[in-house]
This record gives sequence, C-alpha cells and structure tokens, in this order.
Amino acid sequence: MGGAGMGKGFTLLLKDTPASFNAAVVTISEIDLVGSSGQLVLTTTPTTTDLLTLSNDTATLVKDAVVPPGTYSQLRFVITGGYVDVGGTIYASSPAYEGLPPETTVAGKLQMPSYGQSGLKVDLPGGGLDLGTEQKIVVVDFDVSQSFGHQAGNSGMWIMHPVVKATDIVMTGTLEVTLGLGSGPEGGTIGLPPGLSLTDFSAVVTPTAGGDSVTVPLADNGDGTAGATFKYLDPGDYTVTLLPPASVASFATSPPVPVTATITSDHVTTEVFLLTAVVMTGAVDVSLSLAPEVSLPAGVVRSDFQAVLTPEPPLSGAPVALPLTATSTGASATFPNLAPGTYSLNFTLPAPVTGVSATPALPASVTVVSQMVTEANVLITSVTP
Repeated sequence: MGGAGMGKGFTLLLKDTPASFNAAVVTISEIDLVGSSGQLVLTTTPTTTDLLTLSNDTATLVKDAVVPPGTYSQLRFVITGGYVDVGGTIYASSPAYEGLPPETTVAGKLQMPSYGQSGLKVDLPGGGLDLGTEQKIVVVDFDVSQSFGHQAGNSGMWIMHPVVKATDIVMTGTLEVTLGLGSGPEGGTIGLPPGLSLTDFSAVVTPTAGGDSVTVPLADNGDGTAGATFKYLDPGDYTVTLLPPASVASFATSPPVPVTATITSDHVTTEVFLLTAVVMTGAVDVSLSLAPEVSLPAGVVRSDFQAVLTPEPPLSGAPVALPLTATSTGASATFPNLAPGTYSLNFTLPAPVTGVSATPALPASVTVVSQMVTEANVLITSVTP
C-alpha cells in the first residue's frame, strides 16, 4: 500500500500564447529533466507540433514518465527543426526540414541557435519541483509572439529566441482502501466462510463527475486486513465501493458501501471498511431423464432441452437458461453462484415437442442453500408432439 521508491507519473504539457503567425512549427526530439543527481531523459520520441494550435489546447509531450523522487530545477528541450509561416512566406531551419508541408517553397532561414545540441533550457516554477511518489503535471507555455523575431538588416532571416515558462498546475493524490473483519450481529469478530478470503474482494473507484471506473484487487496487508492503492488521482470526489467474488451472494460493511472519497493534491486519503456480514451462494444441479415407456420424437434428444431457473420473491432478477449436456442416463446442467432462496425450474422445449408431463410437476420449486449444491432431478413421464 504505497511506499517509497521510484516516483511515477510525471506528465508534461505544451501550450502556446496566441500570436499573429500563420504557423509556428517545431520538432522536439528529446526532453530531459535536470536535477541534483544529473540529467534524466524523459522521452526521445520526436514530436512535431504547430504551436499556434495550442492557444486554447495543450499537447502532451511526456505521459506518466517514471521519475525517481528528488528535486528538479530545469527542463531541457532538444529542438531539431522548425519553421514559421509569416503572411504566407516560409522561413525554415532547413529547406529539407521534415516538418514542412509538401511542396513548400522556403523563402528564408529560421535560425535556431544550438537548440539541437545544447537544448533549450526551461527553469521550473518556484526554483524547482520536488517530485515524490505522486504525479505532477507541468504546463510549458511557449510564447510564439515573443519567441520568433525578424533579424534587422537585409538578410531576411528569422531567429528563434524562445520565451518559455513552466507552470506547475496540479499534483494528484492517492487513495488507500482497506477491508478488515468487523463485528457480527451477535458481537465478536465475524469469521469468513471456508474458501473465502478478504483478498477475493476488489475495490472500485469511479470519478463522481463522470469517467471510467478503476478496479484493483485487494492484496494482503499482513495484519489481518487487505487493501488496494489508487495512485495519480486528480483532485475531486470519487465513489468507492467493493466488488465481491462470484461466490458471495451478498455482504455488508461498516460504513456501508458505496462511500464518497475526496481526493486532494499531494495527499493520501484513506477509506477503511469492516466486513460485518457475508452470505455465500449455492448451486443447483439439474438432471432430465425419460421414464422407460417414454420416447422423444425422431431427431430430438434430451440435450435439445434447456433448463430455466427463475428467482421467486423476495429474490429478484431475470430467468437464467442453460443448455443441457448429454450424460449416460439423460442430460444435465449446473447453475453456479446462486443467491440463497427459492427458484422456479422449468424447461424450454425443442421443436416438434409442444408439451411434457414430468415428476415433479413443472414448473418445480427449487430451494438454494448457501454453500450447498441442490439436486433437482426431473423425470419426463409423457411427451406431446
């Protein structure tokens, strides 16, 4: 559940301040993070982007990079090419720059002093970033209007002198979910049914404002509890619930699930649940056989029937149908993981069968008991074609 070690989740976004250019395109071939321990390469995947498209948007340059905890003072961008379109006239770092549109005529030079070698260095906000095991998102604002200038004189050259600032905009939080054993209705700590462990449960976290749920299986904490850690959550409210295994029909916790957890920046939020009741499922084994004097129409076999179980009140839910599998004495099907209670058993009939009489009479009542297998043996005594 959390701990020291490698940090994770450094994300870098690039945006632009609006400018009066038609295009201002750069290729960033490498991004490094510079700290007290030296230079850490975040990415060497080239990104070519038109800075003007970022006026009301951002481009993700680095996504969830693994960064050791520590203090970092500077970002370094290796910029290997670019061009500007000023009133329809193109100035490029090279006529062969790969980021140029097809069949472009380059009218002049865009000088980019040593950014392909030494790199463009950007100081981080507040003198540096202290990265722990939580995520930080940094926005780098590339001011186009101040970063490209026309050289004085008759050279026609444009020069790139980037005006860039980095702004730390958000730091995510962490949620730790723990499940332990609580007291039962008669007092004392409840015991888990045989075959069930706290690690069979999972924690589910969903943003209250909308978004995808994240499910994490609980792991043994070594102290009689089980837990799951959700890292890199954006600040805000989340719905937290527990997902039981299929063998659990119902359960109760203190506090009852779901709950709402509020995540704050650079903070670990904890939600502790105690299991106070567990009801395990049961199963039904259905078999279908024919009385000695009964025969099915030509081409029909017992495995052409389907067994159907329908929950009866106070249970709820849709009927469940299972095909029968042929056996040496008839046909059978097994319904696993059923909530304890009463069910109605019937069969769907294959053509050309229009009706059957059976013992017990259909539909038959079947009682499911927790952690037990109920046998439901049906004998067909007559068939109506």
